[in-house]
Amino acid sequence: MKFLLSVLFVVFIFLLSLGYMNHVNAESPIGEACSGADASICKEGDSDPLTGESGLIMKATAVLSYIIGFVAVLMIVIAGMKFVTSNGNPEAVASARNTIIYALVGVVIAASSQLIVKFILNLI
Repeated sequence: MKFLLSVLFVVFIFLLSLGYMNHVNAESPIGEACSGADASICKEGDSDPLTGESGLIMKATAVLSYIIGFVAVLMIVIAGMKFVTSNGNPEAVASARNTIIYALVGVVIAASSQLIVKFILNLI
């Protein structure tokens, strides 16, 4: 059991670290062409560090979604183990079923929260 928990912890840390990786971008090939008076044509995407497409709010939402997804998968696995070890006990089967339902509801809420955050940030 300790080995399983340590493996799950390592996988969790690995998935969490994926959200903090920085992307490397090449320098713009048009360079100084966009530094003139009519630079409004050359504007690249939304660069707001808080509400932009790659801003703090979107990154935090993505990290929380990864965590919620990982916990939901873990809870579904635990509920599956409860099903297998219930031996027909109706209370244990109901507990396992409720665990799966709550995990799936959590995933739906997490997915919809990402959509709501993106919608609201696009309105701002």
